[in-house]
Amino acid sequence: MKMKWKRITFVLALAMTFAMGGMTGKAMAADLVVNEQNFPSEWLRNLMKTPLYDVNGDGILSETEIQNITCLTNASCKMKGKDTLAVSPLYSDYLYYDKIISGNDLTGKDIADTRGLEHLTACQKLALAGVSCNRLVIDHMPQSLQEIYLTDSVIDTLQVSGEGLDRLSFPGFYEGDLSTGWGSYYVETEYGVEEVARVASGVAVTKVNHLDVSGCTGLRGLYCDSPTLDTLDVSKNTELLTLQCNGNQLRELDLSQNKKLTNLGCGHNQLTQLDLSQNTQLEIVNCSFNQLTTLNIRQNKGLMALDASFNQLLQLDISRLPSLSSVMCGNNKLTKLICTTKSPVTLLDVHKNSLKTLNLSKMTKLRNLQAAGNRLKRLDLRRNKNLLWLSCRNNKITKISLPDADIWSKGYNEQLSSESNYYRSLFDGNPIRVADLSQSRNYKNIHKKNVINLMNGKYFWWYDIETGRYIRRETKKPVEKIIASKKLAVKDRNWLKRQAKKYGVKVVYR
Repeated sequence: MKMKWKRITFVLALAMTFAMGGMTGKAMAADLVVNEQNFPSEWLRNLMKTPLYDVNGDGILSETEIQNITCLTNASCKMKGKDTLAVSPLYSDYLYYDKIISGNDLTGKDIADTRGLEHLTACQKLALAGVSCNRLVIDHMPQSLQEIYLTDSVIDTLQVSGEGLDRLSFPGFYEGDLSTGWGSYYVETEYGVEEVARVASGVAVTKVNHLDVSGCTGLRGLYCDSPTLDTLDVSKNTELLTLQCNGNQLRELDLSQNKKLTNLGCGHNQLTQLDLSQNTQLEIVNCSFNQLTTLNIRQNKGLMALDASFNQLLQLDISRLPSLSSVMCGNNKLTKLICTTKSPVTLLDVHKNSLKTLNLSKMTKLRNLQAAGNRLKRLDLRRNKNLLWLSCRNNKITKISLPDADIWSKGYNEQLSSESNYYRSLFDGNPIRVADLSQSRNYKNIHKKNVINLMNGKYFWWYDIETGRYIRRETKKPVEKIIASKKLAVKDRNWLKRQAKKYGVKVVYR
């Protein structure tokens, strides 16, 4: 009886094996036939038939072939004369490619989708290039998929759904003459070397008009820098940590549901207000190049870096922010910068505003100050002993009080690396009559040559590039009085006395 039962079991097993072979040809249970049933999306089906994915060209994806697909892309590049996949590593925003893989392009479509993608159970990243369609629906995701990246595409409506998706990214930002590289675009102006735009290139622009990510409830990173996107709803994306929506056409941005947000970039939009009161975990905020008239960051105690340049702010309070180290708020309409508590700020840019006073006494760690183009009459830097770089040109300063620090180190700022630019950025355009150097007990940090340049007016001269010489401006006069320390070293005191007599400068000791 036992032998008979074993024979029956063997026959049934053999019958099942042949039945499966009839269904899939020579495919095993873990293999996947590349047909319309398994891959309803035509572009994806055609893509899977290429030797870049179906390596042996048998029309079947073996278990090994499926496991090798960790990054799915529809683009290829030449490598040693052969076409190979244009692989984009996880969480990297680039996809260098030569062409779209033949027969699977996503151009000229009305609606495109990703049905069949769910079978690629090892796929961690979907990177698509050259997509051109009215509607792209990305769903049917395998649990392994963490990131979607789009480049060089034009899509009217992008709809993405997947609870396990971690990051969605498509570069947009700028096209045209300003696209000279990632970073900032600088020009020489009357205020010095000035940033006029943030630019991004080296990546192909993607344009998305409408974006629906309401089905991505686990999304933690959204990078949607599209120049045509005018609305953005992230109310369902409560897990968001990073939101980059720069260079869009957004007029409003509701972040009230994104309480875990730590990194926000919403520069180059048309925002007139920005409520960050619910985003208490924020560490980095870039809201530059908008139309903001107010900005309240009092609830953002963990904030480390703020860029609110090129807005219409009238005042800004940066008090009681114990982690804030970088503040950039140049090119606004500021009449008041409030800092009433000890501040860790090391970089402060308030250039081209309407400030008449600037109290920096609480910023004892300040290293870089850009305050050109305001209405300052006095500037007291005596407590800023860590200061390394300074620009206060084109103000109305008659008295400046300097710290015992080497602020003359022209190499500190990359954009003002030339000596002429830096000297001009220091004090040029100010009617300075009094220089308070009373914090220095010797001239080791404030070098003697710099004291001389204050007395002879060199820091108020124009540098002629053609001749390589400094030319004194007729309307600019050197400092008339220097305030020195009573505890100034005898050797330096005697030296100062001789130089003051030579240049006709009065010296008083305090």
